[in-house]
Parts: sequence; structure tokens; C-alpha cells
Amino acid sequence: MEVRIRQAVADEAPALAALQRRTALFAYASIFPPEAPQPDLDRMTLDWQRRLRGMDSPNARGYRADVGNLPVGVIIACGDPDDPNLGHITRLYVDPHEWGQGIGRSLYDEALSYLKSIGYVQASLWVLERNERARSWYERLGWSCTGERKSVLDSAGVEDLRYTRPL
Repeated sequence: MEVRIRQAVADEAPALAALQRRTALFAYASIFPPEAPQPDLDRMTLDWQRRLRGMDSPNARGYRADVGNLPVGVIIACGDPDDPNLGHITRLYVDPHEWGQGIGRSLYDEALSYLKSIGYVQASLWVLERNERARSWYERLGWSCTGERKSVLDSAGVEDLRYTRPL
């Protein structure tokens, strides 16, 4: 299987949103209760378009991993919306059928390299508190939890935790 990493463009938002949705439904099945609202594909597509057009952060750049012409992974590197001194990574999703192949790490490395190239020396991210798999992966890569929290779904007590690390 040959995986190619390349910059994503806004026209690809529908495919990237679909990848994010199917990955999230699988990865977060034990985190969100069954009665939680399903991710809305149209809203996700609009979010991807905004991000890839730099509407939320002028230096945002998305990367996608392809097998053939199909996206199997994606990530966005941008400025931190809460702190202009920090770079930020978000929307790292890899198709569950491709987990363990190094795709997430390749996307991650590309995103961090980009953040360094535009002058950031530290970065942040948010990760679901109950997503132990992702949290332990980030911690192995040198990320530290700041203790900051934000609610994702109040009714179920689902929260994100903020992590930072030097680049």
C-alpha cells in the first residue's frame, strides 16, 4: 500500500468531512452516549471549507494522506485560535481500517514541520479526555496536558483537554 501525503484544498472538503465523520463515529463510539446527536456532514463540510480557505486562520494548512485517490487521513496545522503565539494542530483523523500503518504519524510530522517553518516554537491541541488511545499517543510524542478543559457535550460530561509542546 503506497500512501501519499499532500496539501489538502477546499474543494476536497466533502471527502475530508466524510472521512472525519466515519472515523469519529468509530473512534468515539465508547465516549459519546448512543443518544448523542450524530455529527452533521453538511456542517462538517462547511467547517473544512472554512479552515482550508484560511477563513479561521490565515496560515492554516491542511494535509491529507491518500491511498490511490482516496483520502485515508487528514490533519490541519494553523495558529492557535486562543493564543497567537502558539501553533495548533487539529482534525487529525485516520480511517480506522488504516490504523497502525504510520499514516497518523506522517500527517502529524508534516503538520509540525509546517508550523516550525512559519515560525512557531510551541504548539497546542485539544483531545477528548476519554480518548485514552490518542492521549497516550500524544504523550509519547512529548505533549503535556495543561489541565485546561472545555466541554464538548455537557449533558454527557464529555470534555476536551488542552495539550502543548515545544516544536
